[in-house]
Amino acid sequence: MMIHDFDMARFLLGEEPVELHAWGSALVDPEIGAADDIDTAVVTLRTAGGTLISISNSRRAT
Repeated sequence: MMIHDFDMARFLLGEEPVELHAWGSALVDPEIGAADDIDTAVVTLRTAGGTLISISNSRRAT
């Protein structure tokens, strides 16, 4: 569902990201890692105006 966080950031800031860095790991459930999938992710975006956006997510996010 992190895709909706990207949409919300664009809506709130009124500008598009021009740079993206993403990291992911399997930290919550070993079976997810065994399936070559991730359950925890962090994304950092930078807009053309220099605004930094940080989004973190997990399959156990509350």
